[in-house]
Amino acid sequence: MHHCMTTTLPYYIKAFTRLRRASTNGGAPHKPILLLSVLQLAAQGNIHRGQVFITPELIALFRSNWNRLVTSRHDPLMALPFFYMRSEGFWTLVPKAGAIDLEGMAQFTKSLIRLDAAIEYAQLNDDLFAIMQDMEGNLALQHALLHRYFPEAPLAVSPAPYGQMELFTDITNKILHESPLVYQTAMNALLAANDEEEVFLRGSLFKREVPRVYDHRCAISGMRIVATANIQMVDACHIMPFAESHDDTISNGIALSPSLHRAFDRGLISISSNHRVLVSDAFHEVAGDHGIRRFAGRELLLPNDKTYWPGQGNLEWHRGRFGY
Repeated sequence: MHHCMTTTLPYYIKAFTRLRRASTNGGAPHKPILLLSVLQLAAQGNIHRGQVFITPELIALFRSNWNRLVTSRHDPLMALPFFYMRSEGFWTLVPKAGAIDLEGMAQFTKSLIRLDAAIEYAQLNDDLFAIMQDMEGNLALQHALLHRYFPEAPLAVSPAPYGQMELFTDITNKILHESPLVYQTAMNALLAANDEEEVFLRGSLFKREVPRVYDHRCAISGMRIVATANIQMVDACHIMPFAESHDDTISNGIALSPSLHRAFDRGLISISSNHRVLVSDAFHEVAGDHGIRRFAGRELLLPNDKTYWPGQGNLEWHRGRFGY
């Protein structure tokens, strides 16, 4: 273990085992579960520069750790500890540009969607992040959390660096392979149950999977820029808006650059049944290299696997909506 950790590790073991928690039902488990999940993400190399983003991986780890370890009747809301961890001294919330003052954000703590809209990421202390990146230090912190907060946990729940990602894999498979009707039925049940965090997780995975199956390339312009996991230059565009369809399956998605995504959502462009770009007559465009009309008639760049292509019913709906 690195020398500096021999002094800071005991400090953080003490901090992790003395977390400020609501005292209901024997102590709220939210902060320990979130820290355990963050440690597992760090062990996988999925945290960079000590910045903890609200990612599908983190949500899935939080859910799976909760299901394996928590026996009390608390609600498994990740937004709560993500916000309130700021009181522990090693976790600083960085708001998005234009977001409201953090002091007035307590109202967001039960809504991961609203929290994610206001928070860019949580910044870990540098010395804590260094410990998390060291496998020995990481496991020591995981052991401390399990021993302190979940002493009754079965031995099978070892503090392994790789958390159980069944939920993550299961939802990804549903987005890629489930029929829209089955998916919509399940999504409607989640919305009725107000399970906002799984709705958010599914939406986040849709935003990731659509660009992935298109090889991170805009289906119209061919623009392809591959950046880090938390930066995407190509959007996952719903063909039928989610608010109307509740459909995050791959056949309701297409990968587009942000400007073409906006044009598609507003009906300036659409797609024919033989996958060619249609351009509306209802707008004026100044001639130039960055216009939309130059794409008229262009054939889409589609995934190799035809099962991932846009559904013909969805494309027909879009043409009908905008009068093509």
